Amino acid sequence: MGKVSIEQRPEIINQKQRFGDWEIDTIVGKENKGAILTVTERKTGFLLMKKLPKGKNAKALAKELFSLLLPYKEHVLSITSDNGTEFYEHKWIAQKLDTDYFFAHPYSSWERGLNEYTNKLIRQYIPKKEVFTNYTDKQILDIQHKLNRRPRKLLNFEEPFSMFYKMINYKVAFNTRIYACPYIRRIPTHQKQKKNVFSKSPAKKIQSRESCLIYTRHYTD
Repeated sequence: MGKVSIEQRPEIINQKQRFGDWEIDTIVGKENKGAILTVTERKTGFLLMKKLPKGKNAKALAKELFSLLLPYKEHVLSITSDNGTEFYEHKWIAQKLDTDYFFAHPYSSWERGLNEYTNKLIRQYIPKKEVFTNYTDKQILDIQHKLNRRPRKLLNFEEPFSMFYKMINYKVAFNTRIYACPYIRRIPTHQKQKKNVFSKSPAKKIQSRESCLIYTRHYTD
């Protein structure tokens, strides 16, 4: 299956120093009937949820995950899941979202601690003995919105929703300045870990993000 272990995950992800790293999981209904996909951004705690009509079917789950994350594709740098068979289509997911995919160790839920914690918050609205067919898609979405608007101690009592969109708006603003400079070429996301993030056309290379900002300030301020 070509699984990549969490042991190979970059330290920047482990330390939650970067925006755009996600944890995914499923919660199941009474007697293991029905499932809900939960997707959590590690730095902000922002949550996405979707009831899975076909339960833990791997192909159906992969398509639902892709639909959930597609609007934020530029901010999906990695995904980490457990080893459940529902994540069998991880290669397809990684390819469609142009991201890295990692697997936690078996029976090591703490390696996806934020997602596990978020699932417990969801259970405040959907108890374990509940049948998921009793919940509509709108009700699931309402729960997602409530949790994203709940202040978190780990975020200095800010809301995951506001933190998430602050990060997106910051990145959009920064990239707008980069694109505004006629001398700057932006390297695609999947190449950012290589030698230079930006290059000056056609020959001279800019060695750092800071140097790039000098050019953007010169041409856009």
